[in-house]
Amino acid sequence: MDQKETSYIMMNCEVGSEDSIIDELKSIDYVKEVQGVYEIMTFWQR
Repeated sequence: MDQKETSYIMMNCEVGSEDSIIDELKSIDYVKEVQGVYEIMTFWQR
């Protein structure tokens, strides 16, 4: 059976930097989903 490692990570960032951080996170192969309004939530799977 092939098991994958899964993580949910919540990040706080400085106001105004959310878009650039979200764009960088989306470029990582293991990042499957990124959401952000007041903080950034990511779903990683590898």
